[in-house]
Amino acid sequence: MLKLFFSLSIIFLYSINSYALSKEEIAGGSINAVNFVAEKLFGKSIRYNQTYGDSKTVDNKSVVDINIDNMSADIIVVDNQTANNQIIDNKTSDNQTAINEAELAKNEEAIKEANRLKEEADAKAKADEKAKTDAIAMADEKAKADAKAMADEKAKADAKARNDAKARNKANSQNKTYIANIFTEDVNNFKIIISDRKNKEVSLYQINNDKLNSISSFPAIYGSNDGDKILRGDNKTPQGVYYITNYIDEKTLIRKYGSYAPVYGEGAFPLDYPNPIDRAENKTGGGIWLHGNSVDAKNITQGCVAIDNKNLNMMKQHVAVTTPVILTDDVIYTTKEEYDKEKAKLILFAHTFINDRLKLNNNKNAISNLKILTDNGEDYIIDFDVDSCINGNILYNNIKYYFSDNGNSLKLLDQKITSLKIDGTKYQEIENFANKWAAAWKSQNINTYLSHYSEKFRSGNRNFQQLKKYKTAIFKRNSGRPVNIKIEVNKIWISKGKIFVQLKQQYSSRYINNTGYKTLQLIGCNGDYSIVKESWNKL
Repeated sequence: MLKLFFSLSIIFLYSINSYALSKEEIAGGSINAVNFVAEKLFGKSIRYNQTYGDSKTVDNKSVVDINIDNMSADIIVVDNQTANNQIIDNKTSDNQTAINEAELAKNEEAIKEANRLKEEADAKAKADEKAKTDAIAMADEKAKADAKAMADEKAKADAKARNDAKARNKANSQNKTYIANIFTEDVNNFKIIISDRKNKEVSLYQINNDKLNSISSFPAIYGSNDGDKILRGDNKTPQGVYYITNYIDEKTLIRKYGSYAPVYGEGAFPLDYPNPIDRAENKTGGGIWLHGNSVDAKNITQGCVAIDNKNLNMMKQHVAVTTPVILTDDVIYTTKEEYDKEKAKLILFAHTFINDRLKLNNNKNAISNLKILTDNGEDYIIDFDVDSCINGNILYNNIKYYFSDNGNSLKLLDQKITSLKIDGTKYQEIENFANKWAAAWKSQNINTYLSHYSEKFRSGNRNFQQLKKYKTAIFKRNSGRPVNIKIEVNKIWISKGKIFVQLKQQYSSRYINNTGYKTLQLIGCNGDYSIVKESWNKL
């Protein structure tokens, strides 16, 4: 056992609730006093075999030497005031120690709390990472499921298309070969296009003697989204009956659309979507074309109908402005018996409506090229030419009436009236009238000349009677003198029930020599015309 030898100076005080050793107690060798000191130093009492020494004085302090179990200490006794000061210092030291221990304990708790929070943060991060991984896995799984669903849906659609084709072929074998999307009367050499989205094809037909004959069919692509077009930008192909408005060649496409032009292939036929039926249904959008297909084109469009360039170029040889194009999701096939029954009903309706509206007095000969078109068997366009003369007003127009299904009847939504180009027999009739008028003028036959004018004539401030007086004086003045008149018909047209004839006129006499354009405005019917107005523009 190691022998510890150390000296401790213990300061004793005597105060309230405190114990202190006096010099006399130590000097007197009081065992109780020594035991007290021993307990303070070593936490135990002195056994009887333990000894303590005598009291002595060192530096004016009372000291007693004690030896306890071979461990010795000097006990110093000082005066009470010094002892009190020392005990206060000891208490302060004890308090600081307690504070330091408390701070240490507090720091240890803070470290424990920080470690706990870090553990929670790490656990949350792991949980978040797992949730993210699970979410990605779920998204991938959903994408795979969606892709499979789309593939399954396409497979079903393809199967349905094949079944529909089989059904159509079966229907055809049962004599359901009549297309109930068009009914005609008195139609010859007329072209029409039918686009069948279900079978993804465009077909070109010609009608001769009211019979529909197929010219050719081509594969086609359509808008990326199914269903009827409703809104601008919905990438759907409309369903309805439309008309070609013009043709845009490849050079014009490149000039207007630049690098985007190849999308339209080598040319395009714009259609008149939206038509009055579409507008009545509040459909929006535009720019629906039947166009070519570029080499690297996708198998969808933004709503147009596209065919291969070579097929477009072939079609270009057959169609023109105003050629109708029926865009339908499902061509209506029927039997001859059903077709004839529906045709009779619609033709009767068309004649009744047209006669009542135009007051034709049941003159069926006034109507020609009658066509009734539908994409769905509910909305119809009645398209016809009219050539009639009522009270001197000429009707020589193409008229289109737009109807929608109104339950048990058809409701008129709008109409489009276009003047027909005058050619053939009617052109010859009008040209003959103009030549007879010119011949009477050249012959200076006043009565024959004036017979070409209507008593309703008025030109500027001159009425028929004033014209008669003026021309009679001119003819009389030129009597016996040469008058040279050269007339050439330049243009003939009809507008608002009146015929207009533009003539290039060269006139020379003793008094006048000029060249210009004279325009005659005619009224009348079937070759029996008269002039109601004329104008002159000198060249």
